[in-house]
Amino acid sequence: MMLKKLFDSLNIVSAFKVMGSTSEKKAVLRSLAATQLLVQISTIPVALTIPTVKDFFETDLITASWTVIIRLLILSSTVLLFARLGQKHGYAPIFIGGAVLITVASGLAAVSPDIYFLILFNGFIGLGAAMITATANPILTATFAPNERGKAYSIPIIAARVGTLMGMIAFGPLLEFSSWRFVFLTGLPIGLWCLWNVRGLVKFDYLKPDKSKTVSINYFAAFLFSSMIIALVVSLNASGWFRNTSSGINTLWSDLSSGVDLASMNLQIPIILCFIGLTICFIIFQRNDETPFFRFSYFKEKPGFSMAVFSDFVFHMSMMSTVVLIPILVQEGRGYGPLVASWVLVPGQSLGLFIPILAGFIFDKNDPPWLRPGSLLLIVIGIGSLAIFSNMVPVWGIALLLMIAFLGTHAFQAASNANVMNNLEEDSAFASGTLEMDRQLGHTIGSTISATVMALALPAASVLEKLRLESLAEYQNIYRDGFSTATSIVIFTMLSGAIVAGIQSGLFKSLRAGTLRKLP
Repeated sequence: MMLKKLFDSLNIVSAFKVMGSTSEKKAVLRSLAATQLLVQISTIPVALTIPTVKDFFETDLITASWTVIIRLLILSSTVLLFARLGQKHGYAPIFIGGAVLITVASGLAAVSPDIYFLILFNGFIGLGAAMITATANPILTATFAPNERGKAYSIPIIAARVGTLMGMIAFGPLLEFSSWRFVFLTGLPIGLWCLWNVRGLVKFDYLKPDKSKTVSINYFAAFLFSSMIIALVVSLNASGWFRNTSSGINTLWSDLSSGVDLASMNLQIPIILCFIGLTICFIIFQRNDETPFFRFSYFKEKPGFSMAVFSDFVFHMSMMSTVVLIPILVQEGRGYGPLVASWVLVPGQSLGLFIPILAGFIFDKNDPPWLRPGSLLLIVIGIGSLAIFSNMVPVWGIALLLMIAFLGTHAFQAASNANVMNNLEEDSAFASGTLEMDRQLGHTIGSTISATVMALALPAASVLEKLRLESLAEYQNIYRDGFSTATSIVIFTMLSGAIVAGIQSGLFKSLRAGTLRKLP
């Protein structure tokens, strides 16, 4: 009731009615919401299946983890290519094809005869997710005016939160009392419902390719770029660099400090060298290309776009670090099981059911300079409070403190997406591909940094195991202290994003002028 009165007083309800004022807008919002729910429920919550899949197929944790890593590899390395293909052949066919691929691959994953088929089908799910996310942003920007995009983005973001919550709430009991196969099988009926909603997009002429423009794609450059991203992601996720074990987190640095022979790194070093070599080749190749696959010039010519992408990247990197660290705090630092560790995140994620609407409305109304930097500062306050008080509050207190950080998260994302796309309207395909790529790379780098810093803060695995057996209280206290150390990196990283967002939005100029009104 209070929310309804607030929305009515701000005229939010009537503002959102305008979003469905045409059949095209209604169809696009419905399609984007359905596909974002499908992508979300078939990616992030599915990570919960890793331990169960490991035991079912009697494999190791590293191999089982590739059911998730393969999606990240395919999604992050192909999203820019699919954005360009949508620009060349039409966004709607690529978008719908992605929904078809996820639906079929989810059904096949549910009946996988072994772990390798499961990894393969998860790769196709990642490919479908890349096709959807690469083309969703250009479809939205082609349908809605710049002063409508904040509200428009809030709808698929809320749908994505619904997908996350559905997975967190439903997948735990399915894994506990039924089979992991039903987790993957959920993608089949949701995918069929999604296809029913997106079927009408093909009839809209403005989503078809512009025949007056010639779109050239250098596929060799695209191959080099995808290979470069794959090498980067693999080097960050390789098993020798960081891995969860029952006695702690091992990383490259903790392995070296424990006296592990350098031969154990024979996989990582070639991958890093391969990434460096591919990057050099790609840059050299791009310099002589009249139609470069990745336009570095945009970051020089469009400082607003560059700063928007940076703050968005920092946001995803820092929040992924938090998502990685919270289960470690709850399970190892407080002694609870994985079910409690996942449900601690639910109250904060629930804010995503309505906060994006309010934030999108505020962004579209006057894009106040405090919105995005203020949202990032809320995340800093929430994570900082966790670092200080996590030793003092009960487990439900951790969930409450997390709600502060999630309030900033849900307020930031819709405004950030619209801000990135608005700053490069002349090339929405590149803006979309860059936005989605920096999201995935932010997640990867964030999880790597958080695991590495946590490992540096912990003693050797043998010492931890001994403490766990002899003094559980001291063992848990070490993990809580390690959590506080790791979150300090997250806080400083997020602050850098807030400062850049403040510069780009004109916040500091407004403060010097003594007003927070939007700058002309």
